[in-house]
Amino acid sequence: LLKSAIGSTIDEARSFSRSIAEVNSILPKTSKLTDEQTKAFIALSSQYGKTPQSQAKAFYEIVSGGVEDTATAFKILKQSNEAAAAGLTEVNVSAKVLTSTFNAFAQQGTSVNQITDSLFQAVKDGQTTFEELSGTLGRVAPIASSVGVGIDEVAGSIAFLTKSGIQTDQAV
Repeated sequence: LLKSAIGSTIDEARSFSRSIAEVNSILPKTSKLTDEQTKAFIALSSQYGKTPQSQAKAFYEIVSGGVEDTATAFKILKQSNEAAAAGLTEVNVSAKVLTSTFNAFAQQGTSVNQITDSLFQAVKDGQTTFEELSGTLGRVAPIASSVGVGIDEVAGSIAFLTKSGIQTDQAV
């Protein structure tokens, strides 16, 4: 039993190390993860009940989505954990929807917190989930943002339409 537990711990550590290496492979050379940032994955995993590897994989999703600034990426990761902790989805799914939405609305000065609040409200008021939004919101967010429509209006429309019986993929 002890041997099995030790083996499992070693496997998890190797997997986490591979995930960190994957993240570093797509970060700009000047933005590689520091030991302190790597420890932040472990702290977030303890705080939100997810594995360090799931944190690193969600961070990879954020960086591969175009967020190269590590401070911003960690803000998105924290908000992704908040969404996952609320029972709405897994951390990598919320990371995907928050990243794509942030990329679309950042030019309007919209913060990650505002996006998270708007999407939480859409889920609360409508009949949709973060997972459904993750697969569909990317189709409308860049267009809406480019014509000056804000995230609150987009999320409100989705909530209204889904509550009226339209499926999320059609409402978006």
